[in-house]
Amino acid sequence: MRKQRIVFTGLAILVALCLGASVVFRYRSLRSTSTLAFEKPRQVATADELVPMKVIQPATRPAAPLPANATCITAACHAALRQAPHIHGPIANGNCFVCHAPDAGNHTYPLKLAGSQTCTFCHSVSGTMKHQHKALEKGCITCHQPHTSQVKFLLRFDSESKLCESCHTVTAKAFQHEPFGRGECSTCHAPHESNNTALLKVADGTEQCARCHESVVRTANAVTVRHTPATRDCSVCHSPHSSDFKHQLRASVDQLCSNCHPQIMERVAKAAFKHTPVTNDAECASCHNPHGANEPKMLLDRQDQLCLKCHDKAVLTTDGREIPDMRPVLRQSRFLHGPIRAGECSPCHDSHAADQKSLLRAEFPTGFYTAFALERYDLCFKCHEKDLVLTERTAHLTGFRDGDLNLHYLHVNRDPKGRSCRSCHAIHGSDSPNHIAQKVQFDGSAWALEMNYAPDRDGGSCQPGCHARRDYRRSKPIEQTIEPATQPTTQPTGGPS
Repeated sequence: MRKQRIVFTGLAILVALCLGASVVFRYRSLRSTSTLAFEKPRQVATADELVPMKVIQPATRPAAPLPANATCITAACHAALRQAPHIHGPIANGNCFVCHAPDAGNHTYPLKLAGSQTCTFCHSVSGTMKHQHKALEKGCITCHQPHTSQVKFLLRFDSESKLCESCHTVTAKAFQHEPFGRGECSTCHAPHESNNTALLKVADGTEQCARCHESVVRTANAVTVRHTPATRDCSVCHSPHSSDFKHQLRASVDQLCSNCHPQIMERVAKAAFKHTPVTNDAECASCHNPHGANEPKMLLDRQDQLCLKCHDKAVLTTDGREIPDMRPVLRQSRFLHGPIRAGECSPCHDSHAADQKSLLRAEFPTGFYTAFALERYDLCFKCHEKDLVLTERTAHLTGFRDGDLNLHYLHVNRDPKGRSCRSCHAIHGSDSPNHIAQKVQFDGSAWALEMNYAPDRDGGSCQPGCHARRDYRRSKPIEQTIEPATQPTTQPTGGPS
């Protein structure tokens, strides 16, 4: 009998020890997977705090109401709600009944308020601005998880971009706006409501872009010549998400510019001669700042300086001609043609395209000799008085006269061997007054003729390779005609200036 009593006592002690161990284990489990009401809430449990759930079998669904103060989150019940990286505040505090009403039977805990009212009771995120996110009409849980999530703001998808893509189809192309490429839609868009179209966070137009691209927008507003889209709406030219073109342009540069400047692109398409920068990869941006500049037409620099960025060396054209290095003439000549002196090339040259060689805006004889026709000098007479070559005698039209005999008329108004302007003048600049060339290329010759021009206060003289020395005096005329010399007086080498 005594022996039986000892065995029974030993069994009782063993059972007590087992029960005690079980209580301790469950207590520790509860402590590691839930936060008690008096503890400071925490969002994420560390690896050391988490209890491996495989050692505890999930509890059977209760068939009867739970005790009054029972928690829903234990190692055996809804434990996963405490193991997500992002946890809804009430869940983190172990207080499910902030949102749920008591058991309505069959272990069912309905929401205290209908639909999104449960959320808006604590979160006021919409209803006060002009534009509302359409997803709000379907309820908050269209985008948000009510309990836990793998990402911030309890989003339903693993990333912000995936959530947005579930409703909005935006194709990712070769060149992407950085926030779009990172999948950070909320950098630009408000997720719930906004007073701006497309739920933009800041404002419509350039103010939104200025948040990140401040220097570009500030410069566009500060210059004297502004590109209108750059000061009003960047999205006219740029795609806010992605594009197949650099700088997220909505189209190729020529196509994009032609949308607003069709007359220029039409002329380029039809013209016989096209300026290379208009058709190469850089296209319009070779010469123009697309946002704005302090030069007319939004040019990157003053015209003569801009042109010398390419014409500071000999340039071979597509039709085989060679345009000489213009830097020595434009930078070193003592006397410059009027437009060049003003820093302008466009009065004579069309910077986009033209039907005349050298991109000239109108007809101009390029040879030494040409039968006179007024229309052949259309380019010159855009600025110069055409009576200069139509009036045989004058006392005021020109200083190049012998008494009142107009020597311009004498040289030019002839058929068939009228001298063109290039027979005597350097078009861009010269070291001689009146733009008289020092050397002139003779038709069909591989060398240039010396002009030997010598001005004085009452006229001057010249002795080119095409005739003997001739003098002219404005006050005391020397009546003369011009006859070709039998041979040039000199035979220099080199080309025209």
